[in-house]
Amino acid sequence: MGVVTGVRIWSVLPIPLGIAMFFVAPSYQTEMLRSPTGWLLLALWIALTASAYAVNEYAIRLSRRGRWPIGALLIAATTMFLTFPALWIVFLGPALVVLLQQPS
Repeated sequence: MGVVTGVRIWSVLPIPLGIAMFFVAPSYQTEMLRSPTGWLLLALWIALTASAYAVNEYAIRLSRRGRWPIGALLIAATTMFLTFPALWIVFLGPALVVLLQQPS
């Protein structure tokens, strides 16, 4: 039961971290709200997090039905291709927005 809870928390971890970043460094994070690129990154962040949660729920169901190797593989793939990119957007998205806004 603890593993299931850990998988669920891991898949939605970018949400509380992103909210915490708005309180810790508001001037850094507000760059995401000031440009269309930032809005696009926020939408991508939400889509990646929601997809990670959905795929992990499916993996949990597979594991409970006795197909735990497939479930574990799905959780690993979700972590690499959905959760980590969402975390990158949370931490480095505002810097990317600032870099893209700078005139050449």
